Amino acid sequence: MDFGIVVSVYSVIAVLLIIGTLGFETGYFRFISNKNKKRLFDTLSLSIVSCGLLILSVFLIFGDAFSVFLELGDNGYSLLIFVALIIMVDSLNSIPFAQLRYQNKSLKYSLLRLLQVVVTVVFNIVFLILLKDKTYFGITFSSIYSVHFILISNLLGSLSSTIYFLPQFLKSKYCFDFTLLKPVFVYCLPLVGMGFFGILNQNIEKILILKLVNDSNAYEQLAIYGANYKIGVLMAIFTQSFRLAFEPFFFKESKATSKTEIYGPALKYFVFFGLLIYAGVLLFMPLINTILTPDYYEGNKVIPFILLGQLLFGVYYSLSVWYKLIDKTYFGLLMSCAGLALNTVLNIILLPEFGYMGAAYSTFTGYLFMVIISFILGNKYYPISYPIRKITLVTITIVTLVFLFNYLSTRIFTNYWLIVSLLGFLTILAVLIFCENKFVNKLLIYVRR
Repeated sequence: MDFGIVVSVYSVIAVLLIIGTLGFETGYFRFISNKNKKRLFDTLSLSIVSCGLLILSVFLIFGDAFSVFLELGDNGYSLLIFVALIIMVDSLNSIPFAQLRYQNKSLKYSLLRLLQVVVTVVFNIVFLILLKDKTYFGITFSSIYSVHFILISNLLGSLSSTIYFLPQFLKSKYCFDFTLLKPVFVYCLPLVGMGFFGILNQNIEKILILKLVNDSNAYEQLAIYGANYKIGVLMAIFTQSFRLAFEPFFFKESKATSKTEIYGPALKYFVFFGLLIYAGVLLFMPLINTILTPDYYEGNKVIPFILLGQLLFGVYYSLSVWYKLIDKTYFGLLMSCAGLALNTVLNIILLPEFGYMGAAYSTFTGYLFMVIISFILGNKYYPISYPIRKITLVTITIVTLVFLFNYLSTRIFTNYWLIVSLLGFLTILAVLIFCENKFVNKLLIYVRR
């Protein structure tokens, strides 16, 4: 039950964080110049703080209604207050983090993000293990508030970065420039909608499972799905890392370098590395399952769809460069809306029939649809030469090999599954390396004919 609530609450955080940041990270990269660095930082930071206070106010006033809708139970109101505080802090940190990315201070960026994770994990261990059901200073750390403790740990983790940025916040005189905010806001508003619908696209099934799954314990189904969905975090981390590095880079280099020279190879190697992660996770699933309780093993069947869905989301993001460079960000909003609509309709149809597997089918299909639409529109408005045939052929080959070696390791050579899996992984690695040689390129030329 508690894990199902955690999944539901973090889905809300993911959605609201898009609104809280207002898409200003991308706007920062698009509009920064040597003349306006300070004013842009101040203006965007003040706007984000105002938005965060607005979200907190809404939850303070309407938190009970939201809690009932999300079925968060008796303590739902207080949970949502912590959600609002997390949104405020993470949003406040977003522009300083964007500044680090723009300045190519990747080590400092990574260390601060790592610090957040470490602080969050440490406090989770303290609250949920060391202090569980114990009383100190008149405070009982009851297990019935375990979800609260998870959110508090998250908040403390986020505050660790805020403390680092605090001198920068305090020394600023905060010169707000509305004339600078206006073009940034116009540029970013579709990105906010795109991000909102995009993140809702990633989380809508977790909300609908509670409403549509024909099961006496929908939270248990959500917990199984959510636990296995977390396995896809490896792919999500990879796609997020790609996005964080790629976004400031393409704004800087778009005018200086050939489109084909940058974007085609970037997409190809992104997919190839993503397929390697896909293969590694699925071939060594028995090892990865050690982080799950046996009750969640049955949900392993969603993982291939989740991994490919996350990879497709990364492909979609890579393809989205075209509408950002020509300042037609409303295309991103329209595609996100279309993808969300398809995903929602499929979930409504499939969840009652297939349970949480319907969510996996819907998510994968929604992302595939968005990739196809973005590629078609990009070819029309900002043509870029991507090696689509090669990427498609390699993807089909790797997925087939993973299925084959998984079948061999789980159905035929069960006593030697680790050896078979290692052999499969090395075979797939060899295929990806081989795909860069001239023979494959000649084969693709033949296929085109």
